[in-house]
Amino acid sequence: GPPRSPPRGVVRGWRPPPAPPPPGGGQKRAAPRLMEPMMRVDVLTPEESLGDIIGDLNSRRGLVSELGDRNKLKTVSALVPLAEMFNYISDLRSISSGRAQYSMKLEKYDLLPPALEKQLAEGFKGGDDE
Repeated sequence: GPPRSPPRGVVRGWRPPPAPPPPGGGQKRAAPRLMEPMMRVDVLTPEESLGDIIGDLNSRRGLVSELGDRNKLKTVSALVPLAEMFNYISDLRSISSGRAQYSMKLEKYDLLPPALEKQLAEGFKGGDDE
């Protein structure tokens, strides 16, 4: 059939102009950031071990979010980076004389603290001088 004309008000071949770049060249400065898995750690412990367990979780960059009671035991919930959880079971056993237990599951991913990210980046550079 005959060539169709464009809809009313539309000029054939016209395209909108490209979007202007962001002010200050934002895309050039945006740097990738490292993220780490954050684990929800729930500990069930006798009361006499509670303080030492909270101290241990804090030393692992953990953020204690909740304290509670279950029967005659205390519960602690914390967010702890997975990288800090290695050897946790043996440390927990020695702190509590084998009477505490814990569970752990992935909660979310969080940005790595800048100081740790810098330390990691330097480790990857090796001996190269840039």
